[in-house]
Amino acid sequence: MKRGKVMLMTALFAVIVLCGVVYMFFEDNTPSEITYAPVRLREWDIRPLDERTPEEQERVIWRNKLRREIPNININTGLHRYTFGQAAKLCDWVVAGTVEEVKTGPHIEGEQVVLSVDSSLYVEKPNKHLIFTIGVSEGFSGVSIEQRDTKPGDRMLAFLIDKEHEGWFLITSTQSVTNVECFDFDKTKVNRKKTDEIYTWSHIILDSKEMEDEAIRAAKGYLDIFGAKGKRDREKYVEILCSLLNSPVQRIRDDAESDLLLFYERELVADLDKLLADDRVRDEIKDYLRFLLRNEKPKEEKE
Repeated sequence: MKRGKVMLMTALFAVIVLCGVVYMFFEDNTPSEITYAPVRLREWDIRPLDERTPEEQERVIWRNKLRREIPNININTGLHRYTFGQAAKLCDWVVAGTVEEVKTGPHIEGEQVVLSVDSSLYVEKPNKHLIFTIGVSEGFSGVSIEQRDTKPGDRMLAFLIDKEHEGWFLITSTQSVTNVECFDFDKTKVNRKKTDEIYTWSHIILDSKEMEDEAIRAAKGYLDIFGAKGKRDREKYVEILCSLLNSPVQRIRDDAESDLLLFYERELVADLDKLLADDRVRDEIKDYLRFLLRNEKPKEEKE
């Protein structure tokens, strides 16, 4: 009898210990912060207005109205496909250097740049001297973008693609690359060679020490997410973008804002409230996302 009780007590003690171990395991692995839910690509309704119900028409009108009120040329014209964030998903190299020579002519569409590379942010330097063409900005009617001619002596940061060792190319439009706008885009599974070569947006002239420092900081932030050794962490990505919204360089602010909006347009995320409470994000973007994701009109328009 005593032996049976001892065995029973031993078994109960073992069960208690096992339960404690299991509890500690799950307790240690419980996320301490809100995490992003599984996501999917948003399904966009491309039907013309006359094929929609009155309620659907009103929603389209409101969505377009709120989007136009965002004071950012990348967003208003659709050029958010040309940001540093999208280039970081596609690039083989990110380099900084000094322009040695600029060639123009009837057989060159834009400017052919000879860049003397002194540093590489992503992968080892491909070559000391790189030659690539900067495309022209024509092709988007009604778009006025400040553009300066590249000249010898300019400092430049550039996102480049190596087209099977035929030469180095600046990334032009990403629109022709399937699924590039998705956060989980995998460049190893698509053909990146096809570009429309209308507009080149994956470089920046570094005309001050502050701009160079900011551009390198931004590029490294994007590569921490989309680089070969980067970790696809949605929460970290949103924080990087929000930190860039305070950059003193307008191009970097615009790119970060465009990438932030593109992320929320294309992904269904759990933690929109955190973004809406962030003072770094413009009210116009918050109004647009509230309506897009929750169908909430701005307060002053509800009455």
